[in-house]
Amino acid sequence: MAMQQLSFSVPATPTAVTAVRRRAVAGIRGWRAQLDEDTVHTAELLISELVTNAVQHAGTDRVALLVQLTGRLLRIEVHDASPDLPRPGHPDLNSENGRGLHLIEALAASHGTDPTETGKCCWAELTLPTPADRPDLHPPSTTVRHNEASAACAPARSVEGTHLPPPRSPTKIPDAPALRAGYWCECWTEDLDVQRRPAPLASVDAYSAAQADRWVAVALRTITPALDSQASDEAWDWLYEGRIETRRALLRAKPCTVSITQGRTRITWTIRPVLFAPLAHRNGVELPSCAYDFKPCATD
Repeated sequence: MAMQQLSFSVPATPTAVTAVRRRAVAGIRGWRAQLDEDTVHTAELLISELVTNAVQHAGTDRVALLVQLTGRLLRIEVHDASPDLPRPGHPDLNSENGRGLHLIEALAASHGTDPTETGKCCWAELTLPTPADRPDLHPPSTTVRHNEASAACAPARSVEGTHLPPPRSPTKIPDAPALRAGYWCECWTEDLDVQRRPAPLASVDAYSAAQADRWVAVALRTITPALDSQASDEAWDWLYEGRIETRRALLRAKPCTVSITQGRTRITWTIRPVLFAPLAHRNGVELPSCAYDFKPCATD
């Protein structure tokens, strides 16, 4: 397969990061290389992190971006004129900075820094999935899987002043098999004219940050044609800009919310890190006595 590439340089200013990201993604989509949405979005996030690191820490006038696609390998390079090598930060839990290299390590198949005659090159590589590995061809289920259940949840959520119902505390299962990290995703609707708690509309179990935010992205793209202009703008603002911040937060194991208002209805998607545990009764584990006392609530 012939190599495809794009390259350009920009002034090393904070305002250049967004322009670089948009220009690069437009160029990548123009290759007609049948890249899946997860790959494009991951490349977008890597470009954003690499360029941001160069702008914030290199102290040079310009930075240059090179993106190459050869076969199933997508390589992203950011060049600057500083010989100083980047060093991973050690941020505390409340710090908003210092995680750039950690995110790059989590997203890229490989990454590194090479000295050049004029400074250095910071690079990251992605290995494109084969058709059998394409996550968009194998979407997550829209209900809890039959062989797994959410075993740990984030704290109660609050969306624009409205408190959503807190997740139920899970029962600790003795001698349970190994837990699996993932994300619990829910969609809620709220009638702003009626003083009533938000109503759950749908839920999904996801096993990666990409899978979780893709669920919201697919939903927004699907309903956008039916939204009014204000709600449509809110949706596309998140798809173009907010999705980057959502993915960053999820990779830091932080809960996220995405909300739009259509007329007098607010639609909110929540994503929170959880641990999934195989259901006890399917693994020969004796359930606690309280499990047998459970009575489902009657519905209207």
